[in-house]
Amino acid sequence: MGKTSIYFPTWASPWVAKSSDMDLAKLPQTVPGVGIVYLSFADPTCTYIKQQRNFNGTGIQFSQDFSVVAGAIKILKDAGVVVMLSVGGGAYWSGSKQYNAKNCVDLMNDLGCQGIDIDWEGHADRDYELTDALVDTKKYLAAGQFLCFAGFSTGAYGKDGDTYKGSAIHAMLNANGIIDWINIMAYDAGSSFDPLGAFDCYKIYYSGPLYLGFQPGVQGWGGHLTTSDEVKKHTEYVKAAGDKHGIFVWCHGKTGTPNATQIMAMTFAILKGGVVAPPPVIVPPPVVVADMTCPVCKTGYKRV
Repeated sequence: MGKTSIYFPTWASPWVAKSSDMDLAKLPQTVPGVGIVYLSFADPTCTYIKQQRNFNGTGIQFSQDFSVVAGAIKILKDAGVVVMLSVGGGAYWSGSKQYNAKNCVDLMNDLGCQGIDIDWEGHADRDYELTDALVDTKKYLAAGQFLCFAGFSTGAYGKDGDTYKGSAIHAMLNANGIIDWINIMAYDAGSSFDPLGAFDCYKIYYSGPLYLGFQPGVQGWGGHLTTSDEVKKHTEYVKAAGDKHGIFVWCHGKTGTPNATQIMAMTFAILKGGVVAPPPVIVPPPVVVADMTCPVCKTGYKRV
């Protein structure tokens, strides 16, 4: 599986009549090194019925016919790209607490996607809800299909009353065995946020593959501007942490200097080969077996 991945906003894909003409189908030619594509976003309250074969009630906003999109996904898969259906996003999760896992998996299967990504944002009044979403989804996935989630920037920090801090901890402790990888939304957290510290915090709880996220240009919250130097530094750090880790970009088509395609090219080149600069020395605590203190925010967290 590729180590560079990108979220694909379904609402921004221009209408075409043929699968081969879709910008989605052309990603392997236009986005260097793309290994995983996340179709964004399905609504958690999805009412899709198996073999329905249209996007009514799904939250997916493609203007193309269902068969055209399914054909484009097949083109990607034939090129060796993994295609995931991403469920959630900030707007959808904040609008409802309901999650129809079976409907989402039926939509995923009819499209020909290879797994579900739970994009978990702004819906954390109880920290075990993400765990429930993962467990419910896993029940309907077939052998060989993937399950991952996108965790909030501070989702592995110690809890201090903030809605988002520590919001991924319960899932990592209690659904670890069913998660294939985790995407860390290391953006929209302001200029003081340390993505590498967040990466190390997630490593405390989860030993599997971690994908560190980049957002091109001025970020949607906090005003931080992603630079080429940051992309290089953070990707080198991820590479030095082990071959299983990777990066992702939110999202295809987003502008900036560097833009989404340029970030994908830079990170692919670094992860594929080249000289890796020594990362900063950060010694994380051992794997949690009892009460702990977060190495970044210094907040105590009691294991549940």
